[in-house]
Amino acid sequence: MMTKIVADSSADLLTLGDLPFASVPLTIHAGDRVFVDDEHCDIDGMIAFLRTYKGKTTTSCPNTECWLKAFGDADTVYCVTISSAMSGTYNAAMLAAEEYMELHPERRVHVFDSLSAGPGCTQMVEKVADCVRKGLSFEDTVAAVTAFRDRANLIFSLASVHNFVANGRVSAAVGAIVGILGIRVIGKAGVKGELVIASKSRGDHKAMQNMLGAMMKQGWNGSKVYIHHCMNQSAAEELKAALLEKFPNAEIEIGVLRGLCSYYAEVGGVLVAYEGNLRA
Repeated sequence: MMTKIVADSSADLLTLGDLPFASVPLTIHAGDRVFVDDEHCDIDGMIAFLRTYKGKTTTSCPNTECWLKAFGDADTVYCVTISSAMSGTYNAAMLAAEEYMELHPERRVHVFDSLSAGPGCTQMVEKVADCVRKGLSFEDTVAAVTAFRDRANLIFSLASVHNFVANGRVSAAVGAIVGILGIRVIGKAGVKGELVIASKSRGDHKAMQNMLGAMMKQGWNGSKVYIHHCMNQSAAEELKAALLEKFPNAEIEIGVLRGLCSYYAEVGGVLVAYEGNLRA
């Protein structure tokens, strides 16, 4: 009997230690250039190219065949996707799960809509992994991860929202302000996983202070924090230091955004996932 965890590439993960895991890549398109968000993706090269490219760019989600291939021959599959409010990835995974169980009635698949992205998907994958390592049943794992999702929060600071605007996820009015005189936009994943713009800050230092304040207000009490960034290690380290001043024993993981999340977060973007109060 094999249990496998599968996530799309917005989770910024390629492996999961001791557990069977597969990452299903999304794709970034820029004219005739195609960047597949897998282990071969030259993320720094992609970012450098996109910073000077003036044409239209888009992203595409994996199809059902990609998901079926990732499921492999596992008896039990737990699948985590980027928020369905941001992508069609969840719907494709659901169709694949239905087909997989029709082909193999004795097997089980559950697809979790993370209502998040980046480190928010990472923390959900790790919650699934924790349940699997503890030997929880399929039903108990689904219940535990679903309950965890309600308290899983994602906040972010972006120095540019050009690609969000270009893909219709942020208004042009907001896009015209961000980046001018160091303005950063502070936002979060809403109750339904939608993108919510909360405030604006000038410069990384003020943005990190505002993010810390938002986390405390939302009930962070020292639980593990995931900080992922796009070429902004200094801001990530500053936020980590501020968090440790509040809770010195907190486990705080700093990671680098992979292809899809780097495309949307752009250079300077910082995404933070943590467990707190029920998402509002």
